[in-house]
Order: sequence, then C-alpha cells, then structure tokens
Amino acid sequence: METKQKKPKAIWDAFATRVFCEICKEEVLAGNRPGHTLNAVGYKNLEEKFKVRTKRHYPHDKLKNKWDALKPQYNLWLDLKRAATGLGFDVQKGIITASEEWWTEKIAENSKYSKFKDNPMENLDELEVMFQHINVTGASSIIPGGHAAIDLGEESIEGEDDVPSAANGESVKKEGKRKIEAVARSPKKKARNPMVRQVTRLVDVLATGKKKEEKAEEEIIEYINGR
Repeated sequence: METKQKKPKAIWDAFATRVFCEICKEEVLAGNRPGHTLNAVGYKNLEEKFKVRTKRHYPHDKLKNKWDALKPQYNLWLDLKRAATGLGFDVQKGIITASEEWWTEKIAENSKYSKFKDNPMENLDELEVMFQHINVTGASSIIPGGHAAIDLGEESIEGEDDVPSAANGESVKKEGKRKIEAVARSPKKKARNPMVRQVTRLVDVLATGKKKEEKAEEEIIEYINGR
C-alpha cells in the first residue's frame, strides 16, 4: 500500500520572504490584485516566478498563507507608526526613535510591538504596494502618494471633457481658472453644492482684489500724466 507523500514544508527565511514580496509587488502593479489578495493569474505567476528565482516550488496554498501572514504584520507596523506621530525616525535603520518610557507603554498595550523596537519592518516598500488600497469617499478620491482630486459628481461642468489639453504650465493655470469660474458662476451649482459656494466666494474675493489693483494702476497713470 502506497503512503501518501507529504507536501514539502515551506521555509520562509529572509531570502524567500524578500523574493516573495518582490514578486507580489510586480503582480499588484500589473493589475493582478483586484481585491484584498492576488487573483488566479497573480498567484499562478507568483508560483512560477518564485520557483525560478528561489529554486523552491511552493504551491498556491503555501503562498496564500504567506500573504495572509504578512498582512497583519504590516497593519501592526502601521498602527505603531501612527502612534509614533511626532516622534523621531531613524531612516537608515528604519526604526522609531523614542524614549524607553514610550516603548514600555506601547509594548504594554501590545506585546507584538516589541519586534519593532530595535528592528525595522522588513520589505516595507513592497508591503506598502501589496496592501495599500485606494481610499474613495463621496466627495474626493485620494491615491496614496498622489494628490487629492475634487469630484463634483453629477454637478460636473457640462462640456468639460471637450476642453483641449494645455500645452504648457501657463495654459494649465488659465484653463483651471476658467473651470473654477464656470463652476462658481453657475446658479444651479451654487444652490446644490456647498463646495461650489466656497469656490464662488474665493473667486469673488480674487476678482475684488484684481479690481482694486487695476484702479490703483489707473490712479498712478493719471498722476504721472498730470505731471
């Protein structure tokens, strides 16, 4: 009677973990993480690439377990980093620089924090790509590391998509100003969107300041001509 062969145990040393994270980052950037983990294509590529680079063949379930194990570690690091806002950070070592009293207090809250007292979060660059998500709210969309984009939803300007792309920085400024003024001058949008009302007040203030500057220039010209 044949005995069932056991699957080889996955050994996750520093080398294997680093390669794993590097490949996962590649797959996420390739669009193979539609949700909270890699899709079938992503895991297939991960399994094949991991075997080539490490000479170790870990099946899908072993790789999925590693993904699931790294996520709470990354979240733990994020929680600690948020708690350390305002404190020092040693960029070269990748560790938080804080007093012994602070560390004693944090470790008392969660003993798992102790692993980061003298050691960095390994493969942090890769983990940030693996587990970060695009945060979307009803009013705006923000991509980590990017810029906030105002979304006026159904109250977007009609014909805005038809505005040609600007050729230089000055054109971009003028184009943006025209869009803001178009939104601010729309009576429909004033009544329905509080953000537009704020933009309207801003445009009015700028316009008033511009008129004052023009008036001052005229008075100076008249004074010079009179002389």
